[in-house]
Amino acid sequence: ALPADTLMVLASDHGNIEDVTKGHTRNPVLGLVMGAGAKSRAGGLTSITEIPTLILATLEAEV
Repeated sequence: ALPADTLMVLASDHGNIEDVTKGHTRNPVLGLVMGAGAKSRAGGLTSITEIPTLILATLEAEV
């Protein structure tokens, strides 16, 4: 179990397993958010570019 004040974010920036290319694609990729505030914050993620905002919001830092 994670400590109560921990947010773990795992993400991939590629989605190429189905076409084996080396470039970036727009294919869906794995994303996993666990820990403090994860359920309330991660549900609306639609892009990897939103992850920094999620982390800053969880840390209650000004964006």
